Amino acid sequence: MTDYQTIGDTFAALLREWLEPHEWDAMRRENAECTDPRICASGDYCDSNMAMADAFEIHNVPLWKHGGDWDNEDEGMREDAFSLWNAAWNYAKAKHLTEGGAA
Repeated sequence: MTDYQTIGDTFAALLREWLEPHEWDAMRRENAECTDPRICASGDYCDSNMAMADAFEIHNVPLWKHGGDWDNEDEGMREDAFSLWNAAWNYAKAKHLTEGGAA
């Protein structure tokens, strides 16, 4: 299975691609100023869940139980995907999405 760092790096690269440079910079500043580790400002500028889902798809990592999808979320996200999603998000926020981290 693909590791959380690979997913996180891909997620951050997609956000950088999707956001205008001034949005990217503002998002990184906002994340650096935020004291709640559960919050990421990327969602203020785009549908960051879709960016993470795309990162999973790029690496052929399945998200949903029983072949579900965003339109049928009641099927539920796979437990291993849920854990990987959270680890990738935390890693990407610390490494790429916070001013002071790598751009």
